[in-house]
Amino acid sequence: MIRKFCANAALVVVSLVVSVAVAEVVLRVAVSRYEYAADADYQENALRIWKRQPNIDKVRQHPDTGSRHALHHNNLALRHDRDIAAHELTERINIGVFGDSFTENVRLPAAQGFVDIADYLLNPESSGYNVLNFGVDAYGAEQEYLYYKEFSSAHRLDHVLYVLCANDLGDIVYNNLFSLDASGRLIRNPARALSRLTSLASRFHVTYLLYDAYLKFKGKDEPATERLIRRQNNAMRKAAKVRMTKPLSTLVDGSIALSDKAQSGSPGFGEARGSLPLLLAILEAWQPEVAL
Repeated sequence: MIRKFCANAALVVVSLVVSVAVAEVVLRVAVSRYEYAADADYQENALRIWKRQPNIDKVRQHPDTGSRHALHHNNLALRHDRDIAAHELTERINIGVFGDSFTENVRLPAAQGFVDIADYLLNPESSGYNVLNFGVDAYGAEQEYLYYKEFSSAHRLDHVLYVLCANDLGDIVYNNLFSLDASGRLIRNPARALSRLTSLASRFHVTYLLYDAYLKFKGKDEPATERLIRRQNNAMRKAAKVRMTKPLSTLVDGSIALSDKAQSGSPGFGEARGSLPLLLAILEAWQPEVAL
């Protein structure tokens, strides 16, 4: 009886493993929806939770057209088609552009990203400028600030631009890397460690398929990945209507209003309005030139 039970249990386990393996292969070959999440080249970082790895080459698919394009992160782990030597940072005017996925722009060819376009336009005949793409998919303002502080050649950046998106307000609360004391000063919180199980599960396309299926079962008709992209796009279209001549606090407050309306239901966005003082404190501590 026990032997038969063990044999049946083993058969169930083997069947389950084979089914998951087949589903994973099918998703990787035929479905591109989850490749950006499952195949992301991140490594754990004690300062800013995760970071990009240097010298990585991938081929990615355009989410709308399905066309494939090369994705290269150079020796500095920046999305740039060429490596940046140390002497180039001392001989040229350096412009660092910090932001999230809208800055890194991994879903499009490099030539269609505004950072590469700016680099091209500023160097019509000679290479007098470096326009460096410090954007990282899913980063918030606090992670970009820590990225700037950690970058060994930050003192070589002549100009620093920060691209603020509506969803950054929620990231500040969700990541919890900073908080404010009673006097309004920044307090550094330890970065949350990623469990090995979470890191392992995040590498499988099946994980995201099961999560989307769970959300549908709970009554959410739209998969989480598609819903988040749609809400971010809606927020960005509305944010583009905000006049760029308004004061920083007004612009940020406008972004919060968009977050409350367009991002409702995402982690942390219910507390987005409370993150305004924290965001302003981070930008004040940063003290580069800031562009929104």
